[in-house]
Amino acid sequence: MKSAFQNSDLSDLLLFEVLERLATFSIHLKETDLRFFPPRSPKSAEKNFIDSFNECLSKLLQCATIVEPDASVEKRQKKLEQLRDLILHVRDLHRFHLGHLPRPPEPPELKRFGRILSHHAVRLQTAESDITVYLGEEASETTFAGDPLLEFKLDKLNKFIKKNNETLEDHNIGLFPEPKSESLGYHLTVPRIDATNPCRWPTLVHEVGHRILNKSFFKHDDIKTDFEEYMSINKVSLPESGGHNFELKHWLTECWCDLFGAIVIGPSFWFAQWSSFLFNSDENAFKCSISHPPILFRLHLIYKVLNHRFSSALSSTFKRTVSKARRLIEEFDINSPEGFTQNYFARNLVLLFQDYFVNHFFTERWTPLFGQFDG
Repeated sequence: MKSAFQNSDLSDLLLFEVLERLATFSIHLKETDLRFFPPRSPKSAEKNFIDSFNECLSKLLQCATIVEPDASVEKRQKKLEQLRDLILHVRDLHRFHLGHLPRPPEPPELKRFGRILSHHAVRLQTAESDITVYLGEEASETTFAGDPLLEFKLDKLNKFIKKNNETLEDHNIGLFPEPKSESLGYHLTVPRIDATNPCRWPTLVHEVGHRILNKSFFKHDDIKTDFEEYMSINKVSLPESGGHNFELKHWLTECWCDLFGAIVIGPSFWFAQWSSFLFNSDENAFKCSISHPPILFRLHLIYKVLNHRFSSALSSTFKRTVSKARRLIEEFDINSPEGFTQNYFARNLVLLFQDYFVNHFFTERWTPLFGQFDG
């Protein structure tokens, strides 16, 4: 395969993403500093904890912006790998350390976006759907169905209460009950540095997909059974897994939510997911895991469905930009023995997924649903 490093634009593209992440992080720190810390003179030697974060960002910025003019292919490749490591360090600074700082409140724009998501989710279900969006310490979007403390209540505290009741016979402390499914809310989080970055918010629609995914959407009340019937009708079968351990239903579910987000939000969803994947693209992201397909598997599927849905609206500029952004991911993927590029199993399975989901979403029963989101 011809190396994409012959095109130095890939280094520029990743450098832009790194600088964007550093700038977004820096803006968040400035807002936190203004809200929670007393004013300090620029010439003052007095420092607080937030200054330590700024020192880290400054050092990462220095590393990122060292560019050699007319560098060789080998040096450009090394620079690209360094930038990838750097963006993962930015991720880890967010994920493992930013929680030590106080967190500003969610901006009203993000709250309004959450209300829009909740409004549409209610349309897709008979029951009320309480969706809340708030900021989190993770570097990627997360979801909690119902009470985020539910596992702690049912597992940890109930065990403690049972043990306590055995020693104090006169004090029968009630256990936390299993919640009723209809009473559960749904909580979405975005990385706290993206609180004022609407370009990253479309990924939340993937998380909404997990909330509204209903067995009634499928002929046999189950996405896996539905897919297996599709294979039987078309006389196709799963490709040889090649030793990859995966759970078909999990993969189908993740891709369903991706494609739901793509159809609802449109082309911007591809770039929001791409940026999120890039920010979290450690070695495991390129492999087949039990619960998630590789990054390129998902991006390929999202683009194909977008192209089907919006074939007359996708501009040549959009397609060129997608191609360039995809090549950046491919450069990292091809170096992974279990990546999509060299994975016969994943490259063949994605074609089955593509055909299945096109026939699943673009039928008469889905047309009224997605019509609600157009415009």
